[in-house]
Amino acid sequence: MTEFEGVVKGGFWLFLDYVVVNVAGWLFWLLATYFTTTIEIGYASTILRLVILVVSFMGLGLDYALLKETKKAGANVFSSVLAFESFLLIIVSPFVFIIGISLYGANLNLLMALGIALMLANGLQLVSWNIALGLLESRVVFKYDSFAALLRLPLVLLLLTQGWGALGLIAATIIQQIITVAGLMLFCYRKVGLGLIDLKRLKNLLKTGLSNFLGKISRITINNLSVVLLAAATSDPSTVGIFSIVMAMSLLLGSLASSFATMALPTSAIQNSDATDISLRLGLFLTAPLIAVLAATPKLILSLVGKAYTTASTSLVVLALSTIPTALVLNAITKLNHKGMHKQLIFIGALQLATFLATFSITTPIYQEFGAALAILLSSAVAGAFSFRWLGKTAIKPTIFSLAVVAIGWITGTLLIRFSPYFAFATALTTSTFMVFALRGITAKELKQILKSIK
Repeated sequence: MTEFEGVVKGGFWLFLDYVVVNVAGWLFWLLATYFTTTIEIGYASTILRLVILVVSFMGLGLDYALLKETKKAGANVFSSVLAFESFLLIIVSPFVFIIGISLYGANLNLLMALGIALMLANGLQLVSWNIALGLLESRVVFKYDSFAALLRLPLVLLLLTQGWGALGLIAATIIQQIITVAGLMLFCYRKVGLGLIDLKRLKNLLKTGLSNFLGKISRITINNLSVVLLAAATSDPSTVGIFSIVMAMSLLLGSLASSFATMALPTSAIQNSDATDISLRLGLFLTAPLIAVLAATPKLILSLVGKAYTTASTSLVVLALSTIPTALVLNAITKLNHKGMHKQLIFIGALQLATFLATFSITTPIYQEFGAALAILLSSAVAGAFSFRWLGKTAIKPTIFSLAVVAIGWITGTLLIRFSPYFAFATALTTSTFMVFALRGITAKELKQILKSIK
């Protein structure tokens, strides 16, 4: 498999996995709103978010280490990280249980017990999921993830109609995780087997993981805690709700570029060469027409969700524009991991987090959700600018050209929106796509290769 095929094929199935799992997740909570009370939803969502947050922190950035090292010593890596992560989550589980109980009282005992079980399953999934991606088997990840996510929908419907409430929501999620973990664990065992726990290798994996930890915390803060911080700053649930939807749209927009950047790391490790030039170029140019469309017709896009959301059209444009510097940052992180430049990884994570928190504290009290979006754009832009230092001169041309693609599509769409937003949508998409090929961001031959690679 060539570098191009590794990035494209792996990135495509990872992107598709993101879309299916997130759409299924949205339908899951939609069903919850119809068949149970807001109190039950509040109990379940609190526990599920707490579990995700704990597993994200306790992962210690090891996902990057697994992506990089799995192909070199799969059995030892699998066994060592699996044992370490399981031990770590078992140790913290009593503290997580106490925290959960302290939020709503003793009536949450059973739900928190299930939450702990879910947390342990999530830990196993974190390891097996990244082992599979480290082997460039994102299609396998998609198969188990999507099957389990879609199966959760009729299962939760059955449980909720029987009056299970929060218990049903959590139970359905546990079953989803068990299916995913069972499938991926079996796949990983067949592919790499289980070796002896290697403490020396584990130490090196932790070194790589911890160098990525601050960057991961930065992304968790920006993507998740920004909503919580906005709520604290504004005390306006309507503003927070609108921003949450806009944020979800921007994350979906950037998921293709982030998927390519993710798969560039195992591809680089396997091919023993740097694949970030390919992942950055494809990520930027395949995403640029979509950014142009969102920038030209934000109100049209948001009106599909509801008219109330069109008030955040400017925020959507700002978040859409942050996709380009975010792609630069993610590819720089991949390149730094491939080269083992741990200090630089810590620096870029700290820089992005510090810029976000400083800007957020100034802009959000004044501009509310627009201020939060502005903080995300600025933190991404600052970290993205520094990323050129490690990505090199080869990153300048695709970045400038992709910005030109966005600008041309945005301008043409904006000029024609007075006639019809749908005509503006089509024009922005057509002109920006034409510019991608005109600037040779992606060639016709490469497009054929892309279509061939994802079969």
